[in-house]
Amino acid sequence: GASEWVPGAASSRCCCCHRCCQPSAGGCREVASAAKRVESHGSKQANSLGMRMEQTRAAADVDAAAQIWAEATAARDGEDEIADLADSRPIIEGVLSRSADSVLLLARSDDGVPLAFAAVEPVHDAEQRTAELSYLGVSPRLFGQGIGRELLSELRHVLRARHYYSKTVSN
Repeated sequence: GASEWVPGAASSRCCCCHRCCQPSAGGCREVASAAKRVESHGSKQANSLGMRMEQTRAAADVDAAAQIWAEATAARDGEDEIADLADSRPIIEGVLSRSADSVLLLARSDDGVPLAFAAVEPVHDAEQRTAELSYLGVSPRLFGQGIGRELLSELRHVLRARHYYSKTVSN
């Protein structure tokens, strides 16, 4: 069911770190650690990368999110082989195609390089307007730098503006 969405809570599809993503562990220790660093030093770590966030459905941005997903899950799982875009693209497209209210939030560096993404879709059978975080991906070269935390913080603002009253993380 729907519950309050806690940034950093791990799901079976979490790729925010490569060591500890275990749904039964009560959340990703890497995200929690990065979040504490960001909270204790402001958002200096993440902002030092010059990030900007944008909601998008552009094909190139869907591909960028799919590539981040493929790289992050390979790194998380300790795999040398990264999935082809043809295999990872349908994952992101699936979220966006299920509803016009689905959101792809992409974090970019100031020079336009995709850094991380969140793919969210509405839960249609919920009693209140609920958003489900289906996929979250951070470029492996940025693991542990607070990028996921900053992305989730911005996502909360985006979802509030879209009148979602509760959030959940998919399992």
